Amino acid sequence: MNDTDIIKLCQLGDQEGFNLLFHKYGPMALGTAYLICGQKQMAEDITQEAFVQCFREIKNLRNPDAFKSWFYKTVVRLSWRMCSKNKDKVSFEDISPHIQDTFNMNSDIESKDEKAALNKAMEKLNKKLRTVVVLYYFNHMSTREIAKTLGCFQGTVKSRLSSARKLLYKELRKQVEPDYYRSEYKEKECNA
Repeated sequence: MNDTDIIKLCQLGDQEGFNLLFHKYGPMALGTAYLICGQKQMAEDITQEAFVQCFREIKNLRNPDAFKSWFYKTVVRLSWRMCSKNKDKVSFEDISPHIQDTFNMNSDIESKDEKAALNKAMEKLNKKLRTVVVLYYFNHMSTREIAKTLGCFQGTVKSRLSSARKLLYKELRKQVEPDYYRSEYKEKECNA
């Protein structure tokens, strides 16, 4: 059964259809919420609230093909709201292999030090940049899908993704090669 059929069942109030929807999108919604807010309990609350809202509002969804963007918009907004109430510390172990490929790292990010470096770099991103990274690498959404989800232009998503990559790359390089950056800073200081 494809997504469109499941959505149509849900719109008719079919409980089995909603169970299928929950099992299909629940793990990704939980992962998305966790990667945005960084706290397991909060992510579980966000996921539960997102599905409650989905259950109440799905009958108003005009285009069943737009479900994914519509649903993730709910997850992201709830995550942002919850994060603004709490400090948003994030653990990005789940997406580190995807980020590693992006930055052409030579070895797998397996050691605790490397995971800590990635965590530290991700914490430097603001919530909008972090959200784009999570949706792109963890949810494997296209820039077009992310734009629909966030209610912005596709160019904005590309710009945020580019900015996030540059910041992550810079932060990871600082942590991997701290002596290089210290000497570069001293050289700039001397030339000033």
